[in-house]
Amino acid sequence: MRDGASGASQERSTVLFALLVSVALCWGYFLLLGDIGLYLGDEGYLWYGVQRTLAGAVPLRDFQSYDPGRYYWCALFGWLGGDGILTERAAATAFQTIGLVFAILVASRVVPGRLALAAWAALFWAWMLQNHRHFEPAMASIATWFAVRLVERPTTGRHLAAGLYAGLAGFIGRNHALYAALASGLVLLLVAWRERDPAWRRRAAAWVAGGLGGSLPMWLMFLFVPGFFGSFLWSADFSAEHPNVPYPWPWPWRVDWTVLHGWSLASAAANSAAFLLPWIVLPSGLVSAWRTPRESLAARAVTIGATSAGLFYIHHASVRAHPAHLAECLPPILLLTLGLASGLRPRARWAAWSAVWLVGLVTVLEEHQTLALFRPFRGREPLVEFDAAGDSVRVSRPQAQRYQALIDFGRANLAADEPILIAPNRPGLYPLLRKVSPSWWIYYLWPAREEEERKLIATLEERKVNWALIVDKPTDDKEELRFRNSHPRVWEHLMRNFEPFPARDLPTDHLVFRRKR
Repeated sequence: MRDGASGASQERSTVLFALLVSVALCWGYFLLLGDIGLYLGDEGYLWYGVQRTLAGAVPLRDFQSYDPGRYYWCALFGWLGGDGILTERAAATAFQTIGLVFAILVASRVVPGRLALAAWAALFWAWMLQNHRHFEPAMASIATWFAVRLVERPTTGRHLAAGLYAGLAGFIGRNHALYAALASGLVLLLVAWRERDPAWRRRAAAWVAGGLGGSLPMWLMFLFVPGFFGSFLWSADFSAEHPNVPYPWPWPWRVDWTVLHGWSLASAAANSAAFLLPWIVLPSGLVSAWRTPRESLAARAVTIGATSAGLFYIHHASVRAHPAHLAECLPPILLLTLGLASGLRPRARWAAWSAVWLVGLVTVLEEHQTLALFRPFRGREPLVEFDAAGDSVRVSRPQAQRYQALIDFGRANLAADEPILIAPNRPGLYPLLRKVSPSWWIYYLWPAREEEERKLIATLEERKVNWALIVDKPTDDKEELRFRNSHPRVWEHLMRNFEPFPARDLPTDHLVFRRKR
């Protein structure tokens, strides 16, 4: 354990190193490649929400959204840099930088040497696969750091800090509050059981008080933003019923290996290995935590803290087992892997680390939004400049043509203040067309209740919506999630009161309807 002036100096040096590496990786990528791509689905969901927040709307209350914290974070950058897609990406990059610093600080406890630590930092950074979802892995990294510090030195102050973080995490996402609270709460119970120290009651009280204090921003919105509390309760009920669009866990025996070869085989194998990793290291971490005697808790802090965080964060991927969702909860799993391997002999440790690094490299080159452009055996498609509502981004020529056709359609047929319904999963078209959704909903991914459909139909009539753009393809190839099947009453309303509009330059699955005259 570090103490005295030398320990404090070493800790400051590690923090500075973590900050420099994080800035170099995150902002270097943003400056070089941050303008590549335009994703009108999930990224558009955040972009639209940030624009509405800057315009004075309240997340959850006035439009469909995540919890409000990330919108106000991005709005801070928007007040300085405008409401464009690149400003939203810069805000996400800033949050990514913070999360990566915490991941490096945890890894520094078990990774010898700055060069090896930098290599692991690069892997943590690369696993943040999506520009708009940097918040999730960053929050997981921070939660792990708080859990590790509790194991190292379970003071009252650290319990208070862990509770504060768990409470504040709920402002970004209530799932993060739950995961962080369960992670630090599990550590609290383990340490209290091992130490048998009567002070655990005072520490637990500090942890609870911290949680209440950290949740103050949300409580302030409950109290002083009219209608927000009711919207929060409704969204909680809806999220419990529809946590996400399910996607099965890609177990190796579900893959048809006989049809794969070359890079496809390598990437499928790496993806399977990545999804197997949690089920290898989490049980090992639990056994290690159970067997660790009181006097060795601090020495195994990374293993115990990362196990506690990873045990709950893996739920995020279990709901929708897609590589992007695994990436969002992977930091504690990777940190646990480092902690477990640190107890191996040097050759075994480096072999384990190398295997995890190789799996990560192949998976990232296959799944990363931008780095996948540089994967082996892929023809490089030239990128062209495209004006995305004022920001210049680089996209493929077919993408640019498709997006420009949508913009041209809007300019030719829609008045500046004329609303249009866009469904089910292209909310980024609203800012691209400089429109505001006529409905609270901007994502229509789940079968709707009858009441919800009737409200949507009433909204379309009340706001005199004369246009609709429906992307007529099923989500995840599930026909029940095609808009006409998930919202049959709304579809029937469109068929009865609207007529197909010929928009020949649009993709064939983009159906345009205009109200009958």
